[in-house]
Amino acid sequence: MVPAKLPKSVIAHRSEALASKAAQGREVPVTVRIPQPMLSDIESLVKTRPIKTPRHTWLMEAIYEKWKKETGRQGR
Repeated sequence: MVPAKLPKSVIAHRSEALASKAAQGREVPVTVRIPQPMLSDIESLVKTRPIKTPRHTWLMEAIYEKWKKETGRQGR
């Protein structure tokens, strides 16, 4: 099923709501497109961890490490 096209006012409202959540430090959903070979590698890395770790956690750790390196900031 293809979603109906949303009016610009609804899209703008959603964007404002997401920006507001981000400004408050709350989590905001994001869709990421990853090449299949990279995702396969990530899946393998996740499965080889000694403690069961969700793929989401692995991705968040990778994003956090990159963010920390490039901004020099730490924390949430």
